[in-house]
Amino acid sequence: MAPLRSVAELSCFAPPQSLSKTKAVFEGFSSSVIAAIRSIAEGQLNGLNAASARHSSSSNSPPTHLARPGIYCAPITRPLQGQLQAMTALREYERLESLGLWRESDAAQRREVVVSFGAASLVLSDKNDMPIAHWSLAAVRTLNKGEVPTLYAPDKNAQETLEIDDPHMIEAIDKVRDSIRVTRTHPGRLRWVLTGAITLLVGLFAVLWLPLIAADYTARVVPVAKQKQIGGDILRHTNRLTGRPCNAPLAQNALSELSDWLLPEGSQLHIVDMGAKFSTHLPGGHILINRTLVEEHAGPEIAAGFVLMELALAKETPPMKRLFDHLGLRATLTFLANGNLGDDALANFAKSHLTGPLARPQTRTLLPLFARVELTSSPFAHALDNQLKTTRDLADGDPVKGSYRPKMSDGDWIALQAICGDE
Repeated sequence: MAPLRSVAELSCFAPPQSLSKTKAVFEGFSSSVIAAIRSIAEGQLNGLNAASARHSSSSNSPPTHLARPGIYCAPITRPLQGQLQAMTALREYERLESLGLWRESDAAQRREVVVSFGAASLVLSDKNDMPIAHWSLAAVRTLNKGEVPTLYAPDKNAQETLEIDDPHMIEAIDKVRDSIRVTRTHPGRLRWVLTGAITLLVGLFAVLWLPLIAADYTARVVPVAKQKQIGGDILRHTNRLTGRPCNAPLAQNALSELSDWLLPEGSQLHIVDMGAKFSTHLPGGHILINRTLVEEHAGPEIAAGFVLMELALAKETPPMKRLFDHLGLRATLTFLANGNLGDDALANFAKSHLTGPLARPQTRTLLPLFARVELTSSPFAHALDNQLKTTRDLADGDPVKGSYRPKMSDGDWIALQAICGDE
């Protein structure tokens, strides 16, 4: 069954088509109906919910037809309902009076007055029943809330005060004042809500989105020459951890041949002692591979596979973006402002590249690079995972079918294996 709606929550009216009959309808109301309407206006709602139940099918139904034709009742809006509550509270205490001590200013003497309620005000009268002050109930402030006698002021900046010790009057003032304040609009509330929402959105943007777009934007606007400079600075920091790149003179031609075969123009290959790390790449086109990839394998397929893997990783995430992601928002914005990166930040980035876990690109990014240089991918797939549990697609997608002959001769490869000498 739909919830009952009290008659006080209904506003009765006559629709336009019934205007001509409205007078006759009201004249035909019995004395009991007129008494009920008077009770509604005065907010005395006891016993009227049953009447509402007979004429309202649900709280959300259209305007409800009353017993008399041509008269309808529609739900009262919330502000109007609040005004009715305030009127009810005022009428409840309209005959209530009490004595109080009124002080016009800090320098004035206290004066005994009679306190009563007006239409929407607190009326202060002298012993001759002559009003001497009217205080707006909505603006009245309690200066010592919870204490008796209670001290009131007409507003927060006034010098006037009123002291009342009658508990019934104190309770009445609080109740009527609260009822009136419920109906008041709050013009600043929407502004504060919107300000808070905007602040929250700006905060989320700064925390979540700004670091991403700042790193991406900065990486795209850095000139190639600046990228090479930054890459060279990072390489110097990696050299402090790995030692200088291997550069035996007799192996330089073989190193150049391997680089020309695998790397795009502008990139540079370095063979270093990287410990447990097999390969990495730096901004500016620097590719680093571990010397063990050259010294411990009979052909170039494995070393070349790691070189192509680093190229694929650089294609998926540009090295400069990876650098700024690592440095964070503050360092990125500082770089945009002055174009400089601190040595400590670059050293930390170099160390993380040499000690971080092995990163692997998507197969769809890597296989085209094998096809471009006409290199078989199967040996590299077995080197990463001998059982091919995680590299099956790399082996199955090998771009070189049938017989395979590397572009690097055996003699050049043997020469390259001696690039680090006896270091």
